[in-house]
Parts: sequence; structure tokens; C-alpha cells
Amino acid sequence: MKIYNNNIEKVMSIYRVDSVEKVSNKKTQMKDKIEISEEAIKLAQSSNEFEKIKNQKIENIKAMLSAGTYNVKAEDVADAILKGILLNKKI
Repeated sequence: MKIYNNNIEKVMSIYRVDSVEKVSNKKTQMKDKIEISEEAIKLAQSSNEFEKIKNQKIENIKAMLSAGTYNVKAEDVADAILKGILLNKKI
């Protein structure tokens, strides 16, 4: 398309932003809403409780290791190794 000097004003009028009508956006007035089910709340709470228990167990083991009172039975180690071999898992 060739644009000559006398047609520039016509082309510019087509692309002017001012001529476009502003449309009110009703979507911006709407707010998002989220609902969490009771099951999800219970799951989150149980997850938090699990984390607390796990951290407490870790701290207890660390304290026993520091005090030199942490002892593991050889049978328990052997059982864990055998379970790992049977389940093809690394321990």
C-alpha cells in the first residue's frame, strides 16, 4: 500500500486512539472469591501437626546423639537393609 501526502490524514484518522470509545470494564469491578473445604482445612492442620511431631523427633535424636545416648539395635538396621533390598529402595 502506498501512502501519499494527501492520504496521510485519512490513514492517521483510522489509527487514532482518541476515536475509540472507552468501554467500561465490569470485570474489574468483580472480586475473586475462594472457598476452602473443611477437608482441606483439616488436611492442612494435620500436615502442620505432622511437621511439628517430625521436628520434635529430629530434635530428640539430635539431643541423644550429642549426649551419646542414641543407640540403634543391629537387628533394626538389618531389618531396614533387608526391607530396602526387597523393595528395591536405597536406604
